[in-house]
Amino acid sequence: MSPLEIAIVGCGPVGCMLARLLLLQEQSQIRVTVFEAETSPDYRAQGGTLDLHPNEGIAALKAGRLFDQFVKFARYDGEAIRITDKHLKTFVSRPPSTNEGDSRGAPEIDRFHLRRILTESLPADVIRWGWRLLRVEQETGTGTHDCFPAHRLHFDRDRVLSGYHLVVGADGAWSRVREALAPFSSKENNGTEVSKPQYVGLAGFRFSISDAEKTAPAAYKLVNRGSVFSFSDGRGITGQQMSDGSIWVSALGIRGEDWIKEQETKQQQLNGNQHTQDRHHVGAWYKEALLSDYRDWHPELRAFIEQGDESASFLPLYSLPEGFSWSSKPGITAIGDAAHLMVPYAGQGVNIGLRDALELSQAILSALAADEGQGAATTNMLLCETLSRKIAAFEADMFNRSHAAQAASNGMMAAMLFTPGAPRSSIHTYLGWMAKRSLSPRLYPFVLGGLYVYFALWRLWDGAFGASPDLTSS
Repeated sequence: MSPLEIAIVGCGPVGCMLARLLLLQEQSQIRVTVFEAETSPDYRAQGGTLDLHPNEGIAALKAGRLFDQFVKFARYDGEAIRITDKHLKTFVSRPPSTNEGDSRGAPEIDRFHLRRILTESLPADVIRWGWRLLRVEQETGTGTHDCFPAHRLHFDRDRVLSGYHLVVGADGAWSRVREALAPFSSKENNGTEVSKPQYVGLAGFRFSISDAEKTAPAAYKLVNRGSVFSFSDGRGITGQQMSDGSIWVSALGIRGEDWIKEQETKQQQLNGNQHTQDRHHVGAWYKEALLSDYRDWHPELRAFIEQGDESASFLPLYSLPEGFSWSSKPGITAIGDAAHLMVPYAGQGVNIGLRDALELSQAILSALAADEGQGAATTNMLLCETLSRKIAAFEADMFNRSHAAQAASNGMMAAMLFTPGAPRSSIHTYLGWMAKRSLSPRLYPFVLGGLYVYFALWRLWDGAFGASPDLTSS
């Protein structure tokens, strides 16, 4: 039997993990090609830091025999967290871990390091850099796997490739593979484009503070080698320690879509419409815009903005509609953000995506294993039927997992950014969503009830004596 041809679109952590897991197996059965729009691994900055969870991201790394590489770059002290309001009143405080032994199970790693571990684990000829997918269309397949609905991939510069028996979209928020599964033009009853990401009402800027220990010592101390999350008045500031000594900062608030257009127009005028690698790149003028919005915030929080580098990225947040899914189609699927783009407030996106890669690889390999021992006359049809059935089952499970994670992300976002009086009025809701992702269904109601009672009593105490909750999370 000739190899099963698999095209993976997208060379982020999720797409690379899937390729790695497949290529660890008997390669005579599978041929994998990864297509990436960017021209090289260093085309642009890869973003901030990620906490990987034992049953998701770390489980996938272990299955891919990459955990030892991960440990070289993992930052267990990155588990430190502090949640405050704009006055620096602390609602949650958790100290950093010192090593794997006292870790709470979610060590941090820079996105750059994670992607490098994964790309370098693949043979050099597997990744095709500089191939931007424009659309996917089904074709009538010929050859060994006639029963598969083969697909033709249309790339930029008039490049067309065909003959792939399975196309997997790992191409992020604006996935072209997802568009083939659920066209952007498909409508719900209210006219919403159900497979196209929707603006969630939050936008702002993302930037770095280089060499923070020297350039911004107060911010460096506040972050405490981990993360600070501050919320008030429909706005938020997040600071996260990076392994190179910088602090990765995002400042987001409730904005209308008109504001987004205004910023894009302003940047085009300042750039003279010159092309940049990152189309959302902006200059130092972002500080003036932010400092006006955060004028009544604590000086140590405003320092994140004041000490920021002289450039930033414009950051509007998008998400797929909650509960989004598609009807399974043979020969094509999607994973990660391409399948279930969500806001980042539960820290689940990459973890869910890496688990997608793990479970999809198991579905593909188990379908191939089921064909062993079959006669040549029947093996192709059996493989086609088995693989289609297993991918459909994988998709159903993926959507169950991702819908729960998306509900948590949306719930945490609503609690801190769309609830009047947050975080004081909604910290119990926020922590409830945080606890739900790690607790058993039986234990969760008791923990949630405890949080409600604790903060109800604290608000009474605070009203009388002005006490700080400073709830330390274990």
